Amino acid sequence: MVSLFNDALRSRVESAGAKGALAVGRLGWKSARRAIIKPMFYVYLIQCKTPFHIYIGLTARLHRRIHQHEIGNGAFFTRKHGFSYYIVLDTFDLEADAKKFEWEIVQELGNDPQLTVRGAGRTQV
Repeated sequence: MVSLFNDALRSRVESAGAKGALAVGRLGWKSARRAIIKPMFYVYLIQCKTPFHIYIGLTARLHRRIHQHEIGNGAFFTRKHGFSYYIVLDTFDLEADAKKFEWEIVQELGNDPQLTVRGAGRTQV
């Protein structure tokens, strides 16, 4: 599996021309793999076990972050209120766009007086 991935990476670098080859020459294959493959940023919603408590989050490593929430190593809010399920709201290429979307969702959901929403560095009650 890894060799197939490395072969695909090499063909991508070769098709990128001198710029890709320069990246590999300077960084080595492992670092070049990270430089060539752009991360996706995920904005997700967690419904807590406590009714009417919602957490909005942002991450580039979705499975790792959700696992942290599930086992109680995530945000203090989800440790306190428990983890029920999650929904991926959207994906973005740029972190700035993801942060803006996360903030807008928190503001919109925060207007509901029955919900307690946590995310984007602030709490809405």
